[in-house]
Amino acid sequence: MSGSGPTGHDTPERRANPRTRLKKIAYIGVEPDNGAIVLDASGGGLRFCAAAPFHQSGTIQFSFSLS
Repeated sequence: MSGSGPTGHDTPERRANPRTRLKKIAYIGVEPDNGAIVLDASGGGLRFCAAAPFHQSGTIQFSFSLS
């Protein structure tokens, strides 16, 4: 199986749960004042692009919103 790597070239898929691009925009609201757009997801994780860096000092509270 192959996937599309960050450069757009086919690369071997190494994940146990291959990620899939979402068909609709999904937004993650991160408390207290950050957010992110989900780029792809799987049963084992997701990739997103955040508006600002995350600074973890404990549990990160977030919510999803689909457009």
